[in-house]
Amino acid sequence: MGDTESKNRDLTIDICFSGDAAAGEKLIAPLRRFRKPLRDEIGLVDYRKLQTSSDVEGRHGLLRYQTSGYLLRLGNDVIDAVLAQFEDPEAIPFRVLIMSWGGGQIARVPRDATAYWHRDVRWNVNVASSWTDPAENDSRKQRVRNAWTALEPLTHGFYANSITGRGADAMRGTYGANYDRLARIKRIYDPNNQLRMNANVLPASS
Repeated sequence: MGDTESKNRDLTIDICFSGDAAAGEKLIAPLRRFRKPLRDEIGLVDYRKLQTSSDVEGRHGLLRYQTSGYLLRLGNDVIDAVLAQFEDPEAIPFRVLIMSWGGGQIARVPRDATAYWHRDVRWNVNVASSWTDPAENDSRKQRVRNAWTALEPLTHGFYANSITGRGADAMRGTYGANYDRLARIKRIYDPNNQLRMNANVLPASS
C-alpha cells in the first residue's frame, strides 16, 4: 500500500493467514529477509481485533472518494504506474491499495452462477483519498482521478462496492454477460430504479 498521507512514502504489507502459525511464519520469512522493515507487527491476532483494525481510518465523518479495478496479473507495468504516482513530493495526499483477490474457490464457480463475472482476476487495485475539510473536496477528488487515469488502462472490470461515479458502459464491463439477465430482474423488482445509489444496473426496457 502506497501512502502519501504522511511526509514519507510508505509501503505496507498487510497479511492475514488463517492456518497453522508455524506454516504462516515460514511463508512470510522471505519478506523479513528481503529488507529490515521499519515496523514489524506481524503476529497472532484475535480475528475480532483484525476486523476492527481499520476502524479509525474509516471512521464516521470522514469525507472519502475512491475508485478501483481488477488486475489479471501484478506485472512491472502496474508497479511502475503505482510508483510514478508517488514521485511528486508536493502531491495531494492519497492512497493506493493493492489486494490479493481472486483464485481458489472464487475461480471455480461458473461465471453465470451469480452476478459476479470476473472469476479470472487475481488482484484488486484501489485508489482513495480521505479528508475532513469540505474545502478540499474538488482537489482531493481530482487527485484520485489523475492517478486513476494512469492505472485504469491496466485493469479489467472493478469491484462494484468500491467505486465512485461509473457510467452505464462500465456497468456492462463489470457484470459481463450477466448484465442483461440482471437488467431483466431489475425490470421485475425495481422498474423505477429506486435502488440506484450503487453500481447501478438499469431496468431492461422490454
